[in-house]
Amino acid sequence: MTNIPIITLKSGKERTLTNFHPWIFSGAISKLPKDLVLGGEVIVADHSGKAHARGHYCGSEGLVLRLFCFDMSAEINESFWRNKLEQAWSLRAMLALPSHETNGFRFLHGEGDGFSGLVCDIFGDSAVIQLSNPGLEPILPLIEKFLAERGISNTDSVCISSFRENNLIFNADLISGQKTGHFLDQRDNRKLLSQLVKHKRVLDAFCYSGGFSVYALKGGAQAVTSVDISEQAISLCKNHVEHNRPFVGEHHTIVADCFNYLRDIKAGDFDVIVLDPPAFAKSSHAVERAARGYKDINLLALKNLAPGGLLFSFSCSQHVSVDLFRKIIFAAAKDAGRNAKVIYELNQAPDHPVSLFCPQSGYLKGLVCQVD
Repeated sequence: MTNIPIITLKSGKERTLTNFHPWIFSGAISKLPKDLVLGGEVIVADHSGKAHARGHYCGSEGLVLRLFCFDMSAEINESFWRNKLEQAWSLRAMLALPSHETNGFRFLHGEGDGFSGLVCDIFGDSAVIQLSNPGLEPILPLIEKFLAERGISNTDSVCISSFRENNLIFNADLISGQKTGHFLDQRDNRKLLSQLVKHKRVLDAFCYSGGFSVYALKGGAQAVTSVDISEQAISLCKNHVEHNRPFVGEHHTIVADCFNYLRDIKAGDFDVIVLDPPAFAKSSHAVERAARGYKDINLLALKNLAPGGLLFSFSCSQHVSVDLFRKIIFAAAKDAGRNAKVIYELNQAPDHPVSLFCPQSGYLKGLVCQVD
């Protein structure tokens, strides 16, 4: 431990350490030692010199340190990381993942599982790892070995993987798909939608690969319209619908800018509208503009929903808080002149656990509103 560089925080910045938050930004650091190695292990101390945590050096600007251990007596070795993997796997087993009905799930959710800067998603017998922390690169072989012991291969030669989600069949593009190939975080919210759409006309805006569309059709929707600006996304959506037939309802696909499409729909065209756009705010500086975007699409949806209709509205922008999102929907309903009541508050599936010490790991928020 004596050879590990020590990084000292400025006076008054120790709250991050005492609250066990895994991120240290450049503004909190007194001075960086010379010759730090990108991804190298460091010890983090408060202004008095007391060591509190160990982490990885991720660069000199912005998010500089990702912390992984607050126990200074712990020995950091293979057993330390394997124990974390065992804990993560045990949590998924408690959630009945994987199962015969669902074998697509998130195994490692970054900060939520103590692997800051790393996510690992499972799609059947394949795994995808996304890494934004160079310090965790040395443990990738351990993760691969751990998964291989459980019948999950690495993905070096796999481009497309088929998997089950609540007995529906999806394909994940493991190479060029959005996120890791599929939005696993919406699994439970899609299932809820399927329970509420029988005989209804559904709009799935920003549909991407059509997860909500497939669930709506399986739930007995009269008709589903899937809209996305990407032709590739619409092609994926069509394929997923075909994989999961038969359906009673009709399915229509439209390649269009969803903002423009929402402006053109007529009042009463849809009984249910799903708004699941990409993140509008990818930094704190973009929150104001993102809020305007969220309000615009929700205002248009609320104006045109059939009486008694349902709005499923989501934000996956980490920088847009739950409180701000509710205020946005409130303002949209007020301007639309519609009485709306919240019947469900939604978030990410439980295999995307949220660390109490890092609330930023809880990024997905959603509201289901009935609109009179």
